[in-house]
Amino acid sequence: MNIRARVLLAATLLCTACGNPDTVPGYSRETAPDGRVSVSYADGLPPEEDTLVTLVEIGRYVADTSTIFEDLRDIAVDRAGRIHALDFQAAQIRVFRPDGSPDTTLGRRGEGPGELGDANGLRFGPDGTLWVNDPAKRMLLALNPDGTERTRLPSIVPGFGYRWGVVIDTAGVMWEPWSRQLEGFNIDLRATGIVEGTSRGLFLSLDPVTGARDSVDGVIITHRTFRATYPGGGGQIFLGLPFSGNRIRLLDTRHRVWRGSTEEYALARGTLGGDTTLVLTVAVPPVPLTTEDVDGWRTAMRDIHARVPAAEGALLEVMPENKPVLSFVFLDDVDRIWVGRTGPDGSPLRWDVFSPEGEFLAAVRAPAGITATLQPLVHGDRIYLLPTGEAGERYIVVAELPAGLRR
Repeated sequence: MNIRARVLLAATLLCTACGNPDTVPGYSRETAPDGRVSVSYADGLPPEEDTLVTLVEIGRYVADTSTIFEDLRDIAVDRAGRIHALDFQAAQIRVFRPDGSPDTTLGRRGEGPGELGDANGLRFGPDGTLWVNDPAKRMLLALNPDGTERTRLPSIVPGFGYRWGVVIDTAGVMWEPWSRQLEGFNIDLRATGIVEGTSRGLFLSLDPVTGARDSVDGVIITHRTFRATYPGGGGQIFLGLPFSGNRIRLLDTRHRVWRGSTEEYALARGTLGGDTTLVLTVAVPPVPLTTEDVDGWRTAMRDIHARVPAAEGALLEVMPENKPVLSFVFLDDVDRIWVGRTGPDGSPLRWDVFSPEGEFLAAVRAPAGITATLQPLVHGDRIYLLPTGEAGERYIVVAELPAGLRR
């Protein structure tokens, strides 16, 4: 079989597995004179789904607490398929073989070479280097496969974060999102109520080979929050508005930026400079906010409302009728965009998967029982989920991708 025939066969198999967007009712793709592409699914997406089947579970509490993580914060997978799991509290990286069996442990808490402080993220560079972000040291550590330290560089973004949001592009350059406050969040101990503020979204970059650093300005972001002073003293509190949307700002390995909000199924793909090159929209019904949702919020916020009595009434006044239609969105290792849907409480997570050009590829449902997870990782033909178990432990679920998404 010649090369052209092989390419045509591969393309045919891909379309058979994932479906041709042209066959989706309501699908349209239009290009404006300025080159901007509009992709629309006016009748929604096909209801057919692929439900993931768990292959391996790591760190889930069963009976032996020695196998669980103290605070699983991030994972990375090397070229051999070994899973590197960062335990924030234990200050170590536990390595597992592809079948989930233990391999080795890297690092320990300390100040010496290869030792960790409060590390919050792992990434493998295109050359196989394992980079560890350690905000406590304000350093990025480059580790060899045996855990020895190869080099270290000053952090890209100052300050702490729950997880490391870096993206490493095809050339090995690191890009990390950051925002600079502009106005609206000055401390005012007399203020109580809803406050608006703005910040500028940025991407900061670091070339680990040359040491060159840069920043790219992004869009202005508007925030709304509730602010109040504790009646008995002790400072001021800022609370997010319940059931409000979150901003989406994702950079892929080829410097394409996806922007949007979880309040609507509309995503714009553009350049680092802020130009829009593609808009993706999908018609979906609203997700009504229920009495059970509000009661659950009240229960979760009971202690804070007791300390700040003005908070509950003020937040109820701005409570929306509908929840955000999207949960969270992420990009995989080949820059496909996974769009998480908000579903009924207790239903497994669903993602709609699109190519970088907005073509619908598949709908994927998490295994039964997985309703909340940190951002998953897709590596090769597998997806790695980070849900929370019944005992409050975070663990790893490994599943094989549906046939149409495998490479």
